[in-house]
Amino acid sequence: RLIEKAGFVVERVVGIGLIPAVVYRTPFAAAAQWIDSVTADSRLVRMRCIDLLFVCRPAPEHGR
Repeated sequence: RLIEKAGFVVERVVGIGLIPAVVYRTPFAAAAQWIDSVTADSRLVRMRCIDLLFVCRPAPEHGR
């Protein structure tokens, strides 16, 4: 993987933006925000999100 080749380890993946941005400009904006915040850390819906945030840390050096 690209992240591992760059010398990092993925700690967790967070899904961002399950609801399309256009919904935020409608009367349903509050509901959309609530759905996005509730599902942001859900493994079940993560791959349906518009964006993914990878939280990484430097990989331990080999031989240590």
